[in-house]
Amino acid sequence: MIRHLVIFGAAGDLSARYLLPALAQLYERGKLPEDFRVIGVHRRDWDDEQFRRFALDSLRRHADEVSTEAHIGLIEQALEYRRADVTDGESIAAALSHLREPIVAYLALPPTVFEPTITALAGAGLAAGSRVVIEKPFGEDLESAQRLNRLLRETFPENA
Repeated sequence: MIRHLVIFGAAGDLSARYLLPALAQLYERGKLPEDFRVIGVHRRDWDDEQFRRFALDSLRRHADEVSTEAHIGLIEQALEYRRADVTDGESIAAALSHLREPIVAYLALPPTVFEPTITALAGAGLAAGSRVVIEKPFGEDLESAQRLNRLLRETFPENA
């Protein structure tokens, strides 16, 4: 079982409005493993505490149906932050160097940076069994979507 979700673009709107509230719901319902970790990756020069404050503020604004205890529990138990340039493999590798097992890499990023981020992830040496999740829209037009699909096939196994 994969126990680490890495959100690239973690300090953005998608994370604030949708990903963090969804994770809080899963946490509240007991659907996350006890040792589940969420590693937020973004270019902001934050530390864990600043990311946790961002997450708590996001949950207060966008996760009304989730209890305050679940907000705090998720934040205290599961959230970490790493600064990285998501288009640079060495930067990503350094940010994730403490992880030795498979991850889910969730690209909560604009479509314009999907390709360089996928290339950087491929060069970062992710553990076997890692998965890549791309938020829609998948590319900016048909040509970029086809290019993105080719890149994914060339850099990661089909099941990833």
